[in-house]
Amino acid sequence: MRVNNKSTIPLFNFFVYLVSTGIFVGIFLFVFSFDYFIHPAITPGRLMIVSVISVIALIILTPTQFEYISESDSVIVRKTNSSLWGRITGKRPETVQFKKENLKGFKIRKNMFFRILDIYLYKPENIDKSEKISFRMAFLEKKQVSNLKNSLHKIIRKNDKIKTTEVSEKV
Repeated sequence: MRVNNKSTIPLFNFFVYLVSTGIFVGIFLFVFSFDYFIHPAITPGRLMIVSVISVIALIILTPTQFEYISESDSVIVRKTNSSLWGRITGKRPETVQFKKENLKGFKIRKNMFFRILDIYLYKPENIDKSEKISFRMAFLEKKQVSNLKNSLHKIIRKNDKIKTTEVSEKV
């Protein structure tokens, strides 16, 4: 099964480019100090303030390209910074690949603007302890999120059956 948000990320990038253009226009107007460009209420100083607030919001809320693949005996979760700010900062793609048997649980938390997928994995050296990996998900439809949940629940149920049969065989 594959779940990703590749189709909606270009729309966000277009929005980022529009805001960046607005910032450069604001700087241009501020430097050359035109009194009234479009409307008397829109002054260069106000345009600069709105532009700076927009940039800060975009840096904080930058979505990432999220991809979940579980086709064979392993699960691959990939997060790529595909927006303008991710390219500028040079963050590398995060890829986590693990065997389905190592999945202990998961949790999807909702934030105001995006969801966070927490994956709990068994550590290979100690099965009693678990490792938590978090991924930020944005621009996923409800159907995609429910498919992701169903896929992870299937893997967890299969792991529980295997663990209970191993315990019953030992007794």
